[in-house]
Amino acid sequence: MSSTANVAPVIVGIDGSKAAIDAALWAVDEALDRDVPLRLVHVIGGSRPASASGESNDLDVEYGETSLRAASSAVIASGRPVKVETDLLWGSVDDTLISESESASMLCVGSVGIGWIAERILGSTAAAVSEGAHCPVVVVRSHSGAPSGKSDGWIVVGVDDRPANDQLVTRALDEGRVRHAPVLAVATWSSALTGVSFDELDHHVETWRQRYPDVHIRPAATGGGLPEFLVGCRKDVQLAVVSAADAGKVPQIIGPHGKPLVPYGECSVMVVH
Repeated sequence: MSSTANVAPVIVGIDGSKAAIDAALWAVDEALDRDVPLRLVHVIGGSRPASASGESNDLDVEYGETSLRAASSAVIASGRPVKVETDLLWGSVDDTLISESESASMLCVGSVGIGWIAERILGSTAAAVSEGAHCPVVVVRSHSGAPSGKSDGWIVVGVDDRPANDQLVTRALDEGRVRHAPVLAVATWSSALTGVSFDELDHHVETWRQRYPDVHIRPAATGGGLPEFLVGCRKDVQLAVVSAADAGKVPQIIGPHGKPLVPYGECSVMVVH
């Protein structure tokens, strides 16, 4: 790994919402585990003004700065020894976050908000960032029953025979280690070409247990894909880990904005690139 990769920050999109603050608090563990800064960014639409801004831009800048201060203060108040950086950025939200991901070890956003995340996170922005980012992307769901940034439950990852699946499972197991959480390895049958038998799954799990002796790993199987499996898990899952090829399933797993929580509506999603 290059020295640049070693210091690549964990980036969080901040929009002034509680969901964005929850995402920042969730990301603290990621930054501490990597020993990198936690970089909080707020994106202002449009181009950066060449000179003194007008009233509208002044209000946008003031709102962005206030949002960043609130998120930074929440992280500092958590008492965790993480280095916090903040920045105001200009441009398209989608393009700016994707550009920022080129120099990030992870990009996190909240799943519910009052600004651009509320309007678009389960639509174009979620799809664009999840599919176009150059690092893992986490859509962090706010947890109504737990302190901000904290959650309990399984980390769930689908197991199939696609070439990138081992990398996907490794990321899920790393999260299990970081968050002291059990990992549920689910053999999925999203197509006849990517199925894994339960015997094969047992063999894989034994190998993973040797590599991660401090992570509790449990095998499971489903006759469909991961979103269908998660319906039956209800609130027992804190994070679903999916591949970039399955980024289009993020809205299905998270659930719609502005609607009552779906049965697995407190499940965050990580898209691994």
